[in-house]
Amino acid sequence: DCFRFWEAIEAGSIPIYVRRMGNVAKKSNCPDAFEDVLATNPPIVLLKDWDELPSFAKKVTEAEIDAMRRKLVTWANQWWTNTSRAVDAAIETALRTRDDALALSDDEMKMRVAEVSTALSAVKEQQSRAADATKAEKARQQAARQRKAQQRRDEKAKERAKRDADKAEKVKEASQTKQKSPVVPSGASSEQLARLQEASANIGDGRLKITKSIVSSLISYPEMDETILKRPSFEWVHLVVLNILKKANYLPNLLSADEYDCSSAYMQYPINRASFIIKIVKEVAKDLNIPPVFVNPQYVLERKQPDRTRLFLCFLTRAAETHAAGTDTKSVEQRLLVDHESTAPPHLRSTH
Repeated sequence: DCFRFWEAIEAGSIPIYVRRMGNVAKKSNCPDAFEDVLATNPPIVLLKDWDELPSFAKKVTEAEIDAMRRKLVTWANQWWTNTSRAVDAAIETALRTRDDALALSDDEMKMRVAEVSTALSAVKEQQSRAADATKAEKARQQAARQRKAQQRRDEKAKERAKRDADKAEKVKEASQTKQKSPVVPSGASSEQLARLQEASANIGDGRLKITKSIVSSLISYPEMDETILKRPSFEWVHLVVLNILKKANYLPNLLSADEYDCSSAYMQYPINRASFIIKIVKEVAKDLNIPPVFVNPQYVLERKQPDRTRLFLCFLTRAAETHAAGTDTKSVEQRLLVDHESTAPPHLRSTH
């Protein structure tokens, strides 16, 4: 029981009450507090738990609130009228009892004392029942909270299991895609492999600074940033390839419209991205007279072996420059040799 309840009614508000809740400090309870008021069925909002408040606030209507407020005014007036009468009656009874007691004999006084003791025992029994009811209500609320907590834990466990299953499925799909991805054929002769090894050495085996120098000699965009060159992404490699092809007008009819657009739906599939790399590799290998095994398309997609990706860009640049200059394969080999002589460390330079 609290004066705020009555102040709220006087102010025209509708109290919201959760019965038999411990105070904030959980140091005391008043088991039967307010039960005499609740027994008159006041038109207030009576909840079993504060968790019920949001759903009540959503479903209650303005019309229901107005009706509840009108009933509450009538109830409050009747309550105070009855309470005033009860107080007056108690005073009158007390005065009358006092007067009667003064005129009572010893036997009558003992009988009255016995009646009072019986009444007190009944009150104590009522308080005991109220305490038991409070304890049972607390146990019910605790069980409800535990069920809700367990439900939340179960839902989180289901979400984690679903995420793990989705992750496993993605890993499985990626593995299947990798197995299905096309690979550049490696059936090169020992002579071709030796020629490839020599050509790779002649342009620095894909070393970062040499790659930057070679590719930048043909295109200025995108910039050959060393941070990116250390681990280039497919999107960046795609952009470099397209700018090299455009600058030298190299392989103008090789790619489809979808392959020119890295953001197209077609190019979102790893197998199509790998096919894009393979097309370029085959043409470059043919024009430079080297075997098409100097880069693995799957590694380009996964950003593995970045030195091989840089080697691929160097070979593409030289093939594009050769096409633009109209020179033959022998001239290309001479150009590669010149690059090697000018960029390789002294101990790697040829003596002939």
